Amino acid sequence: MNPPSPDSFDPLAVALPVAAVLLVISLALVLWRLWRGPTTANRILALDLFGGCSLAVMVWVTISSKQLLYLDAVLALAIVGFVSTAMLSRCLAKGDDK
Repeated sequence: MNPPSPDSFDPLAVALPVAAVLLVISLALVLWRLWRGPTTANRILALDLFGGCSLAVMVWVTISSKQLLYLDAVLALAIVGFVSTAMLSRCLAKGDDK
């Protein structure tokens, strides 16, 4: 069997499965911190990180499916995630526990 030529090597064929495994591991760790977080601030940060990991999963789906439409949803969710984290942090700083 002949080895693959340098022209036929597809780096995405290696990077996508590795990224999928790393994303699953990171999502599991973030969910553990969200469930286990000893303080409200830890839970807010874990929720923000969960949003970031979810965005990374959506980018992974976009790259693997070659559908650029998903990138618009990623951008919109990134903005919503930023604003919600800022608002939750502001409520935490004020002491609103409602």
